[in-house]
Amino acid sequence: MSDLYTLVTIADGRKDSEAITEILQNIHSGRLKDDLKLLNFIREVPVSFSAKLENVARDRAELIVHQSQAVIMRHDKYTLIRSSHFPHDYGVHAFVAVANTATCAAILVRFAYVQIRADRRNAVRVEVHAKIAGTFSGQSEGAVSGELADISLGGLSIRVKGKVDVGIEEVGTFSCTLPGGLLEVPARVLKIIEDDDWQKVVFVIDAQRKMETLISQFILNEQVEIIKELKEHYL
Repeated sequence: MSDLYTLVTIADGRKDSEAITEILQNIHSGRLKDDLKLLNFIREVPVSFSAKLENVARDRAELIVHQSQAVIMRHDKYTLIRSSHFPHDYGVHAFVAVANTATCAAILVRFAYVQIRADRRNAVRVEVHAKIAGTFSGQSEGAVSGELADISLGGLSIRVKGKVDVGIEEVGTFSCTLPGGLLEVPARVLKIIEDDDWQKVVFVIDAQRKMETLISQFILNEQVEIIKELKEHYL
């Protein structure tokens, strides 16, 4: 998960945990405004809901959480906590001791500060597990086709088996058919990553409003389907 967050230390592990617990206690008591939200990722898509603190002890916090969050927490065994009261705009990493998907009760332990690196992304990216074929046609070089690997509002990548006939910085048009319709956007080759007998070609795209809506709907549908799968497994 290092591409999503990085653990950071302000004082030391014990003192940081105590400071985090004190902030949570102050939120629970009403001395600080309750703006607590939990954050998890499904195939790199963020899932974030508010949570209510029920009790805070020296080494644990008991919460009532959204059922979808409980499902994901039970799967991931961790969650990230967001609050404006944490210093330096850090989040907090916590291990999940309990995540009851029936009662939506959760117990979090072992707190540590994190820099949530995914917050710095320009757009949410989702991994694509369905087989969706896509083609990039360059303006000065050839074309390259492959399977869509991931997509965001600002970029996408395809997995290509065999030779890639385009170069870095080549500009052109990328097209594929998403469940919601035809996606056709200006694109530029950002990099090519070798992966055994496959190559991954990464593109920067310029999606206008209509294409943005198509991509956003695809990402939302992926999120809904993944949560549905998790619920079927854990509920």
